[in-house]
Amino acid sequence: MRPLKLTVLAFALGLFILASPTAPAPVPTSVTAEALAHQIEARMLGDFTAENLRVEAVPFDDQSYTQQGRVQWIMFTADSLPQQPITIRDVFVKALDVTLDLDKLFTPAKDVVTVSLGRSIVGARITEEDLNTMVGPGSAFAEQSGMENLKMELTPGQIKISGNYRPLFGSEIELTGTLEVEERRRVNFLPLGAKLNGMPLPKAILKAVLKRLNPLIDFDTVPLGPTVEEVTILEDEVRVVG
Repeated sequence: MRPLKLTVLAFALGLFILASPTAPAPVPTSVTAEALAHQIEARMLGDFTAENLRVEAVPFDDQSYTQQGRVQWIMFTADSLPQQPITIRDVFVKALDVTLDLDKLFTPAKDVVTVSLGRSIVGARITEEDLNTMVGPGSAFAEQSGMENLKMELTPGQIKISGNYRPLFGSEIELTGTLEVEERRRVNFLPLGAKLNGMPLPKAILKAVLKRLNPLIDFDTVPLGPTVEEVTILEDEVRVVG
């Protein structure tokens, strides 16, 4: 073979090696519950600016389960867990009889993928102040919804949203409603009344506003696959339990 052909072949081989995907990091030979908790905590700290995050895992007596990514329970708590577009507080999530995908967890990305889950226990709260921050000046909702001077007010069992609708020359808009759980994962605002300058709000405008507003709280992004069973509106906060 001519030297030129050898050079071209070597160059092509080098490009193939560089283009090939990097092999995933191997799962440790001996996996412990503590190692699982460490990986989850590292991933969450990378995704969220969590305040006082604590992650704990307890194995079954049969250690072979842990080698499969299955433990008796994993629990994490945090004083606050900022997630787009809202901050949830006093977070408590406990996953019972949970199995994680070790091949995804023990990679540089540390993806927390739940393969199976017996059940979960969830507790969290969202303050009226956090809700107003979510819809306030400079927020994505304020920019995209056409609403401004927004204010959310909580009373037991009810949420009131008021403000101005820019496309109609700042007309006053008022929504009253409650909260409902969708597919045990998301919490949505459910309107019971909608007015524009004291008159019924056109359905097209209401639909556009709700599309931008919901979900208010989304647990799809929270690790371990927790599910929500009940949401309660109090005087100045929303309580979520599961």
